[in-house]
Amino acid sequence: MKTIMHTTTKSVIILLSLALIPLSTIGQVIGDTVIFYVDQQIEVKIAIPDYYKLGSNQEIPKELFNLRVALPTLSSELSPDRAESIFVSPEGTVTVNPGNPTIVYQKVSDGLVNTSFRDLAKISTEEYDISVTAQDITVVSDVPLEEHLARVVDRLPEKALRSRTLYYECKGEIVTELTSKHITNPPVEFLELEIGAGAGLVRNEWVTDFSFGLGIGFNKKGAYRYPYLSSNMIFDFGEDRDINVNTFLNLGYGWSSNKLSTRNDRLYAEVGYLISRQGDLFEENTFKFGFKWSPVKGVYVNPLIYVSDGFSNIFPGVRVGFGF
Repeated sequence: MKTIMHTTTKSVIILLSLALIPLSTIGQVIGDTVIFYVDQQIEVKIAIPDYYKLGSNQEIPKELFNLRVALPTLSSELSPDRAESIFVSPEGTVTVNPGNPTIVYQKVSDGLVNTSFRDLAKISTEEYDISVTAQDITVVSDVPLEEHLARVVDRLPEKALRSRTLYYECKGEIVTELTSKHITNPPVEFLELEIGAGAGLVRNEWVTDFSFGLGIGFNKKGAYRYPYLSSNMIFDFGEDRDINVNTFLNLGYGWSSNKLSTRNDRLYAEVGYLISRQGDLFEENTFKFGFKWSPVKGVYVNPLIYVSDGFSNIFPGVRVGFGF
């Protein structure tokens, strides 16, 4: 009977741990954005990790040119009487969907002017995002956006350490820098509070844990940087069927291996120290060293090394966490 009760209790705790998935605010990774308006009828927005590299990027002008060439082919699917959204995938497939029907009004000296809805064409890759907005997207086919981009690139400021949003206006071959609209993102982007749960193996023992953490997210040219302080309460079962709780206090550092907000690929490195001990799973003065990988939002893989007795006792562990 004791064995049955032990197995049942253990299963309940494991299920509860997996159910209490991490509640974590995910700080958006922000790079640079360059926005330019063409003849007051077209808006082009380019999100890229570093605007300074726009001059050497050969793909973005090609994307703008290819969009212009493709629009006449899509003319039968487009109508000036409704809002439409065109999406070009990284694989090159093109989809046309209903767009945002919101009517946009612009303020003028004597009131408001109805400027109708907006069509949108969006091109997304792992390296950049391009959005082209116009009242009628078909007019883009007659506008050499790639040439306007080249003139904007000539006006870009010197390289900056912090991410920025830059605005320009193109009228014919004249480019005006809208310096009053420029935005420089602050170095500290967000505070991140994490309450999570996981399960794993330590010394061939199945354990569960609850985790609590607080960190500060930094944004430097779109790269995610995240120092944090956290704790793990690890639950295991002793020989007398009692539940033991061992608590580690951790200091860690996280970063993103890419500079786009469209991906969630993150890496973390941390070191922890056993501040509260029960049972025989861990010795006193135990340290842990590990990496945590988040390949997709809500999944965390955490290989670990535990060290005690002045590095004379070393053993591995692994943890998998789930979140949203």
